[in-house]
Amino acid sequence: MSFCQIARLLRNAFSNHVGRKHDALRIFTDLVFPNYRLTWADWDWWKDKNFNDYLNHFDELNGLNTHRKWTLKQLLRLTQQSALYLPIARLMKAGI
Repeated sequence: MSFCQIARLLRNAFSNHVGRKHDALRIFTDLVFPNYRLTWADWDWWKDKNFNDYLNHFDELNGLNTHRKWTLKQLLRLTQQSALYLPIARLMKAGI
C-alpha cells in the first residue's frame, strides 16, 4: 500500500461525508478482500422503517445480503401490482 493510499484511507475514514466514508471502506476492502464488490451504501432501503422492522422481526437487520431481501421485496410488490392491473389493461385493450 502506498503512502497516498494510506493518506486517502485516513482522510476518507474521518470525513463526515458518506461518500468519502464509502471510499475509505472500498480502499480497506481492496486490501483485505481484493476481489470483493461493494455496493453503494446510501440506498432507500436503509431508511425504510417498515423494512427494518421486518428485518428486526427475523433478527436479520445486521445480517448479510439485506439488499437482496429488499430487491426481492420490491420485485414481489411489483409482481403483485402487475397482477392486479393486468386484467384491467387487457379489458382496456379489448375496448371493454
